[in-house]
Amino acid sequence: MNNRWFCLTAVLCAGLTLSSCHKDLTDDAEEDSNKVILRYTIPAVVDFDKSIYNMRWLLYDSQGHYVRELDMQPRHRQTFELADMPDGQYTVINVGNTTDRTFFEHMESLDSLQLWANTRDEGGWYENVDCIYWQMRTFTLSDNGVTRVDMPLANSHCHLHVHVWWKGLPGRSGLWTMRLYDVSVNYYAGRQGQNIATLDHPLLGEATGEHRITVEPLNFELDGEFVVFRWTDSHVPKLQIWCNDEAASPLIDLGKVFGEWHWSPDRTVAQDYYLDVQINDDGSADVSTWGRGRIADWVDGGVIGN
Repeated sequence: MNNRWFCLTAVLCAGLTLSSCHKDLTDDAEEDSNKVILRYTIPAVVDFDKSIYNMRWLLYDSQGHYVRELDMQPRHRQTFELADMPDGQYTVINVGNTTDRTFFEHMESLDSLQLWANTRDEGGWYENVDCIYWQMRTFTLSDNGVTRVDMPLANSHCHLHVHVWWKGLPGRSGLWTMRLYDVSVNYYAGRQGQNIATLDHPLLGEATGEHRITVEPLNFELDGEFVVFRWTDSHVPKLQIWCNDEAASPLIDLGKVFGEWHWSPDRTVAQDYYLDVQINDDGSADVSTWGRGRIADWVDGGVIGN
């Protein structure tokens, strides 16, 4: 059997609607009946080169058994060779931006394949994870013509930007941390989970953990950014600010706040949230939202705790 080639074409999506990314490929594949075109896109108005740093491609057969990982060629980074692969159905898992901050487990089958956060420290706290993009597609390999496979990458991570300030003064000093509780830390990377705006996402696993980031005070204010796995409407973490070993804010139930604002992670393609937390003199906290450049929308989240 002739060698098959995977040709990979990067297309920058100009909006959130994936149909707007369609591009007719008119390369040499028409003359080679042994080619499979994998076309990947991202659903955001961003610079592709600044969003995707690396790609991993895991290939599985029709029974869901692991075949091998596809390696990019040094001189042909958009081409893969599948030498002497038999005709049949295959599934490819595409994951972008993995580093040593995430790892695969149980790669032997699609059903068991998992992607885990790998940032847990000796104290049990998780640091920020990779900005993961993911997609899986099934295709049929044959000599009957060119097969094109669209790989619209799902934004499989969540950014939470938090700005904290005090109505008066903090009243304490030391090591400041922001903490998120009950955060998902694994995906079933070989299974489809939610479909959002026609875009498939990986199935979230059951494991959870606590994330912690260290922040430096500036003019009695704190700014921090969490990068974690995606949230769902039924699973939104809780947030708290700490100084040394003492809580400096009430425990803020972000699920309640999101519900009051009608924010739905289940309907959000790219989860990128901005929160403003004002800590009052009596220890309570007011939560509002702000945008990039700190232009406040001031959607009042109400007073949380005391």
